[in-house]
Amino acid sequence: SFDHGADALGYGGWEVTTPTVQQVIRNHFDCQSLLGAKLSQDAGSSSCFGDSFDPRYHFDEDFTSIGGSADMAFSLSPLTLALLEDSGWYRANFEKSTAPLFGRGAGCGFVEGNCIAESKKTVPDYSQGFFCSDT
Repeated sequence: SFDHGADALGYGGWEVTTPTVQQVIRNHFDCQSLLGAKLSQDAGSSSCFGDSFDPRYHFDEDFTSIGGSADMAFSLSPLTLALLEDSGWYRANFEKSTAPLFGRGAGCGFVEGNCIAESKKTVPDYSQGFFCSDT
């Protein structure tokens, strides 16, 4: 299923909120309050919901507009397997998946807060190692 709402920063958008996707997202970011995987709202897209996972949160994920990382080229992530399993057409073996590193265990602040602090000179603790402050 899908859900539309605003995040803590006031940005609206669609999320995949199926049960397995929700649990994978919560475990990946170590944030049990998350509802699901955010979808991108790319300019020029003909999709009403978004046509891929939002790279702001899922940078090295399989189904993003920027592709995956080289490390993920020949594997599937837990999020991809969760999406396939929740479709009802597949039964996933999560032991064979490769978890992306981007945002892993970073906590709720990583998903719900700004990636660069208001001053644009500092990176919040939850974003250390994921974003840089150089412009």
